[in-house]
Amino acid sequence: LHDRFRDRIMFPITDNSDRVIAFGGRAMSAEAQAKYLNSPETPLFHKGNVLYNLANARRALGAGNPRAPDTLIVAEGYMDVIALTGAGITNAVAPLGTALTETQLGLLWKFTPEPILCFDGDAAGRKAALRAVERALPLLKPGHSLQFAIMPQGLDPDDVINQRGMKAMQEILARPVQLIDLLWSSEVERITLDTPERRAGLEGRLAARLKEIADQTVRNHYQEEVRARTRKLFQRAPDQGAAPKNMMGRASGAWKRRAGGRNPVIAEFAGPASGEVKRSLLAVAGAVPNLAARRERVILSGVLHHPELLQGHLEVFCNLSLADPGLDRLRSTIIDLIAEYPGLETGPLQRHLIDLGHGGLIDQLTASGFLSGDWYCGPGAAFADAQKGWLQTIQLHARETHLKQAIDEATEALAMDFSHANEQALMALQKQVAEELQNGLALGLDSGFGEASGR
Repeated sequence: LHDRFRDRIMFPITDNSDRVIAFGGRAMSAEAQAKYLNSPETPLFHKGNVLYNLANARRALGAGNPRAPDTLIVAEGYMDVIALTGAGITNAVAPLGTALTETQLGLLWKFTPEPILCFDGDAAGRKAALRAVERALPLLKPGHSLQFAIMPQGLDPDDVINQRGMKAMQEILARPVQLIDLLWSSEVERITLDTPERRAGLEGRLAARLKEIADQTVRNHYQEEVRARTRKLFQRAPDQGAAPKNMMGRASGAWKRRAGGRNPVIAEFAGPASGEVKRSLLAVAGAVPNLAARRERVILSGVLHHPELLQGHLEVFCNLSLADPGLDRLRSTIIDLIAEYPGLETGPLQRHLIDLGHGGLIDQLTASGFLSGDWYCGPGAAFADAQKGWLQTIQLHARETHLKQAIDEATEALAMDFSHANEQALMALQKQVAEELQNGLALGLDSGFGEASGR
């Protein structure tokens, strides 16, 4: 325990009965390989089954005190919980470095029927909120749902409290977005509905989402609600009525209008200048394949074949944005194993991971031929080539993730305020993205790359 958490601030992690079952540690040194580290998984501690601060938060719910909070607040991490608790919000909990799991949802619903999930006010926070919707849909049951508190643009809960005060945070929590509203806005806010085919497409996507709800009673009520909303939406002329709201409570992109009653949307802008934006968007979308999913798997495969890559680069690996939940869980387990067994080699690492339930994914990532186009992360690559190619792949993945986030934020800004300045800003960003993706978002390796591996 002392060696694992050396030079770290330690936080006890307790079970529902407030018994310490593990620790979390935050590095005090900027040079530490991993900023945050939890205890390894044990028979008592599975981080996907535990919510940080749950024992204290459930006590805060009240024992008959009419002024006590009536629901749990779910933050993204335990440092957010500490900040909220310090500000007097004592009913806050958090998962331990992973997305909310099915078991954790069950824990929340055991103590409160409609917990409020807090997410940062950036593109990553909004995507995380939508992933929580996807996770919750199959599990919804009568009287149990989720609510969402999205922070203002660019802020996390600690920022809101420090910059805007406790009252601002309380106001955000007092007006949460309901799950049905978040689901609805995610499908409606960035499309046009000016043709029968597009309206039919919206209905089809919503119907497919609702099929995920296992409980028939809840599913029936969702279907009734969505039918009512679509009827109202389709009957409304583009220049009449109030606009549907997005997850931030603002008018959605599909109903934002310029002078003349036109209906510009992110991918289908009206008017002469809007057509230019449209062509730019379509050009980028058509010319650039999405390589993020492939890169994520290559990066993890590289670690499986060359775990020594993490020596000096563990913090980079920890902070890598992974969209695939399975890869994210695998990454967390690798970090735990490397922390517990420094210097772990390829064979023992893979055997540990198989024993811990990752066998199927290990087979995929180490299968013959999987790395045929990315040989530098494979078992036959010399370490010098593996390190150079692996770090380049991480840099490309991080850059692509950043570019996508920038596009998301720019398009949302344009949807909320269709001004000439915002339009020009988006066009400039689209041009930059197209150039970078076409010319710069590829492995830029020197001429000697591969010689150490006999290539």
